[in-house]
Amino acid sequence: MEIYPNKYDQLELSSNERSFLRTINRAFENEKFAYFVLQINPRKISIGNGAAELFNLLIYREGLCLFRFFEIKDIKAATLTLSLISRNDVYGRVYDDIYSKLSISRYLLDSSGVLSFAFNICYVFPDLEKQQIINSLSQEVGKFAENHVLFKDNIQQIRSKGVEALKQYIDRKNFIEEKIVNCIFQRLCPEITIARKYLLDDNKKTTTNDRGLDDEEFLITCYNRNLNNYYQWAIAQAGFLNKNVRCQTFFSLLTDL
Repeated sequence: MEIYPNKYDQLELSSNERSFLRTINRAFENEKFAYFVLQINPRKISIGNGAAELFNLLIYREGLCLFRFFEIKDIKAATLTLSLISRNDVYGRVYDDIYSKLSISRYLLDSSGVLSFAFNICYVFPDLEKQQIINSLSQEVGKFAENHVLFKDNIQQIRSKGVEALKQYIDRKNFIEEKIVNCIFQRLCPEITIARKYLLDDNKKTTTNDRGLDDEEFLITCYNRNLNNYYQWAIAQAGFLNKNVRCQTFFSLLTDL
C-alpha cells in the first residue's frame, strides 16, 4: 500500500485516525495495488468555524471509498448526527457532488456513461460499538448505518479479517485498473497526482513525441510550498529530479526571473 502525503506524520491526525491508518495499512500490507490518501477535501467546502470537510481516500482493486471521522463518544449526540447525515438531502448531496467530480473524466466511465467502478462514502465512529447505538436508531437510519458507517467493532473486524471485512461497503462492478488511478486523484485530490516513469527496451519503438521528453526541459509551477513539496517528491520518484524536470512556486520563479 502507498500512503499519501509522504510526510503524513506531520498532519494533525487524531489518535483514532492514526490507529485507523495502521489498521488499513496492515490490512493491505500484501496488496501491491492500494492507495490511502489522508485528509483531502474533494468538495472544497468548509463545515463551519473555518474547518474543512476532510475525508480519507482508499483506492484498491475492488473500488473506491471515502472515510470521514466523527469523534463522538456520547450515544445521544451520535444518534442525532447519524439521523442528520443519513438524510437524502445531506448524504445524497455529498454523494452526488463527489460522483459528479469523478464522472467529468471520461476515463472513469464505462460504455454506458456511468462510473466503471464501485464507489462509497463511509462515516467512522471509532469510539462507539455498533450495539451501543443501533437500538436507538430508526429502521431507516439503521439500514444506512449498515452500508455507510464503521463503528469500533467494524474497525476491529478489519484488523482481524483484513480486506475481507471491507466487502460489505464496496459492491464491486469492475476492478479498478492502475492506469486510471491518476485520473481519480486529479478529480478528488490533484495535489497527489503521481508521476510515472516508463522505461522502454531497445526493441520497443518510441514516437517522436516520446523521444522529445528527453530532449526538452520542463518547468512545473504551483501555488504554494506544500504543492511544491508534493511535486518535488513525485518528480524524484519518477527519476527526473536531476534531469530535465524541475518545480518551483510562482514566487520562487518570479524571484529567479
